[in-house]
Amino acid sequence: MKRFLTTALILAISILTNSCNEELFFPEDIRNSITAPEIHSFEPQRGSIGTEIVVSGRSLSSAIRAYIGTAGENPVEIVQRFTDYSLVLRIVGTEMTGPITIVNNIGPTTTTEQFIVDQNIPNITPPLTLEGGGSLSQLVDGQRILITGEQINAIRRVTFGEGDLLEAGRFIDRGDAFLIVEVPYLDISSGILAPINIEYMAFGVLQTPEIARLPVENVFVEPLITNQLPTQVAPNRMVILRGSHLNRVSEVFLSGHIDSTWTIMSQSRNELRVLVPDFTAGTTEGNLTLVHNRALVPEPQTEKVVGFISVVNEGALNFVFYRNVILNVNRYYGGEGADFSGNENFNNFFNADNGQIFSPCDHQVINIADVTTFFFSITGTAIRLNNPSNSGNEFFKFRCSGEQVLEPGLIGTKTTRFRRLNWQTHAGAAELRDRLLGSLIGAETIEGLYLSMLAGTTHAGTNIHVNDTLPTANVLDFRGSSVGVAPADNNWHVGDILMFRELVDDRWGRFGFLHISAVNPGPNFNPENPTSQAPEDRQESSVLVNVWFQREAE
Repeated sequence: MKRFLTTALILAISILTNSCNEELFFPEDIRNSITAPEIHSFEPQRGSIGTEIVVSGRSLSSAIRAYIGTAGENPVEIVQRFTDYSLVLRIVGTEMTGPITIVNNIGPTTTTEQFIVDQNIPNITPPLTLEGGGSLSQLVDGQRILITGEQINAIRRVTFGEGDLLEAGRFIDRGDAFLIVEVPYLDISSGILAPINIEYMAFGVLQTPEIARLPVENVFVEPLITNQLPTQVAPNRMVILRGSHLNRVSEVFLSGHIDSTWTIMSQSRNELRVLVPDFTAGTTEGNLTLVHNRALVPEPQTEKVVGFISVVNEGALNFVFYRNVILNVNRYYGGEGADFSGNENFNNFFNADNGQIFSPCDHQVINIADVTTFFFSITGTAIRLNNPSNSGNEFFKFRCSGEQVLEPGLIGTKTTRFRRLNWQTHAGAAELRDRLLGSLIGAETIEGLYLSMLAGTTHAGTNIHVNDTLPTANVLDFRGSSVGVAPADNNWHVGDILMFRELVDDRWGRFGFLHISAVNPGPNFNPENPTSQAPEDRQESSVLVNVWFQREAE
């Protein structure tokens, strides 16, 4: 009974809503066509490190991770996504006998059958030597060691040192009978004996036998930074340092500020990634300083300043998200007496403030000057995204009936400026694209995006800074383009992300983003040659977009 009443109430609300306004409606949540992977079969049924497994099924081209054994703990390498029906995996040495799990953005799928992982135990032939020959008598930063024997491919890692001073070597080349590993920087004084251990899995247990113990020969080397650092960053953002001997860095901090140590997230000889700490509100400035070679030379000679940086702590931008908004183009006005056959009820306008889409009939009672909106239209040569401030020559084409025509005077005071993100040439735009597309999968929020990242004036470092050359054009036209060739900045096609920003009384307002999910250009429209058809031949066109729009400042 309770369930019946709930259903009846929902139905009544729906009927009442539709009866009040048949044309004004909110975008439907049309789910992505991608489905979870299906695994029909796999071969071979068993193998060891290096074995390639061919998986057959469906929705396999969208796979992002794969596991054998306990999901999440034993990843295998995805070698090749041939088609949507075929996937090749490779055993890397961390797996245990168990089912195969494949994951895409929709979810995981696990086989009922198990893949048997053969346990290979490496058998090392002493002694260890240098690559290219020569005896190995000490450990020097950067030298390459040759390890030979049987089933050497089973070795997952080679470590040097122990306890807090343990470091992993970098694999240069490997095969079933040999392994070449590069000695890492060891923060140990010369003459101290350091153990060399190998790691491999056997019977579900990590094995770490010692294969040698040699003295360390260490010399002072100053790290070198070769990339340009950002001049401004935000808290909890990643800063990337590139150069040489960066594995000798033990600490990064901002000079003159207590407790400003930056967390080292990853480190190698040529790259160092550090996380900016959460400074207090406002701007904090200082010299970014590296501590290196700590055990070799007493401080303060181990400190090196690499650049002056400002940390701007501001509130993250808050966006509202609208999924799968469908917009139709305006129905072309063919002159007095033209028969539109009911086409006036198609929805052409989108209001980014509240997610409403509406038709010209709805538009008669909506003051376009009060909302941030854009619309989808056709011109003599193209189908385009447009905005109220540029609409004097477009609104006359929008009709509610044969007797009503929107006057050119109905033009909004808010301008919407568009820009296509060019991530092929702009690292900041690529980072922003990844954040936006990632939010489609997760909670539909853009994490850690600050105004200074969008409205900056430099492309340096990891700052996004995509607004510094925002064009003055108020429209973007749909154009076809060759595969792999990006359109011009004032054009767009499927898969693009467009940034838009409102401009009120010559002052910039809020940011928004459009992800062009799909385009139906109509039965007679050729995007490769948009001028070859009359505008009325394109009146069936529609576009499907995902929209993010910055909320009002709190």
